[in-house]
Amino acid sequence: MIISSCSKSSNEFCKAVSDFNNNTGNTTSLCFYKSTLEMLNFAGDSSYNKLISGVNKLKVITFTSDKETLNQTRMSALANQIRKESFVDMMQMKKDGFTILIFLQKHNEKPREFIGIGYNEKSYYIIDLVGTIPMSLLPSIISGNFNMPGLNSVLNFKGPDNFKKGQKHKNKDGDDSGNQ
Repeated sequence: MIISSCSKSSNEFCKAVSDFNNNTGNTTSLCFYKSTLEMLNFAGDSSYNKLISGVNKLKVITFTSDKETLNQTRMSALANQIRKESFVDMMQMKKDGFTILIFLQKHNEKPREFIGIGYNEKSYYIIDLVGTIPMSLLPSIISGNFNMPGLNSVLNFKGPDNFKKGQKHKNKDGDDSGNQ
């Protein structure tokens, strides 16, 4: 599996999000191109293929700290910077202790980029998606009812300790594999 790190100077992603990430530190930032997202469909799920069919790139940024706090003012400032780049508010809600904001930018009256931000006092995640997704799937994604095991396994990866010597893993064919 190939995971590539996004260039922070990429002009295809929202500048406000990149600047926020650069000024925060201690973040995890992952970039997935469409071909990588396709490889993460381990189960061959057709609804997953439908979801990613219009995606060009996806950047996921996460931050968690027991020491630092993210105040409402800082996150509101980020939202205002995103709006200055011609994004409009699509949705705002609270779920499981997180405030969730979703923004949309259009080009020629068609969706071009989506940004989702979820945050509480100690952590945040930002999803910056260049391309389109079917609007009919958005509620199930936000509610957590959309099954994306391949992508979830990458996002939950905690580092090389997950693959200790001798640990067995099942590949898509059900065969054992691992570091011996």
